[in-house]
Amino acid sequence: MNTLPLQDKNHKWGVLVVIILGSFMAILDNTIVNVALPKIMANFGATVDQIEWVVTGYMIAFAISMPATSWLREVFGLKKVFIASLALFCFGSALCGMAWDKDSLIAFRVIQAVGGGAMMPTGLTLVSEVFPPQERGMAMGIWSIGAMVAPAIGPFLGGYLVDEVSWRSIFYINLPVGVIAILASLLILSTSRLPGSARRFDLIGFISFSVFLGFLLVALAQGQREGWDSDYIISCFSFSFLGLIAFIASAFLVKNPIIDLRLFANHNFLMANIINFVRAVAIFGSMFLLPLFLQNLLNYTALRTGIILAPMAISVAIVSPFSGLISDRIGPRIPLFLGTVLLAFSLY
Repeated sequence: MNTLPLQDKNHKWGVLVVIILGSFMAILDNTIVNVALPKIMANFGATVDQIEWVVTGYMIAFAISMPATSWLREVFGLKKVFIASLALFCFGSALCGMAWDKDSLIAFRVIQAVGGGAMMPTGLTLVSEVFPPQERGMAMGIWSIGAMVAPAIGPFLGGYLVDEVSWRSIFYINLPVGVIAILASLLILSTSRLPGSARRFDLIGFISFSVFLGFLLVALAQGQREGWDSDYIISCFSFSFLGLIAFIASAFLVKNPIIDLRLFANHNFLMANIINFVRAVAIFGSMFLLPLFLQNLLNYTALRTGIILAPMAISVAIVSPFSGLISDRIGPRIPLFLGTVLLAFSLY
């Protein structure tokens, strides 16, 4: 159902460009930092265990901030939430560039991630509402160009900036793009809010979900180093499990839960989420490991690593719009099946 005014529908392509800019920045930052970690460690005199929180802290805050965007939308409207998330992301990026030690960098990365996490679902909602149903597949295909190209060029761009400028430049580069995206949002997006008063914020559900996801990510990120049977990792998994139980209980007891678990009763919604989860693990996991393998074990330069990863980015940019058009015409089942098979074969 389209809920945005006609003005936004007439500017749907402008809306899509703005969303792609914001999504590109948020996803790019997940990978661009990896190649800069050795320089940051040397600059701050940090250990691997300490500097890992630059990545882990970002991931945790990014994931936890997403569920709250639905409630924020009801209170402030999509335009204000999206612009505020852009501004917070840019503010966090500027602070990261000015960080004076490892602790301040980790704290500023959390601020940056809160903006990025709110930006993603808000942007996708804008795209789905401004495009009619018969064009959403094409729109999502075009959006995925930025979403999939970003992790592919992250190591290349990050390596170049670290070698030729400074590790701080990987954060400052977000500022001009963010300013352009904010100005474009002010001009293109129109103010809109859902009719009626906003539902009550599910604080219990949000806290329990945060506990579940936060401790789970910490355990998964540090389990290999600490030992999967260590007291620390077992405690993290235990707190995560308790958070999950409290979250599920809250979802069925609260009138307006932060995440409506009844949506998973829809077979198509459930299967789409499962497939997307597996796809994301495969793609983003490989994009994290490949630069480390090429640079640390094969002794490739950051620039050469970026060149090796470039064909993936190019192929995604070419195929994504056509896959969206095909999905609009014949449905998503066949393209989704063929794409998953090709992904599995390529990883093999």
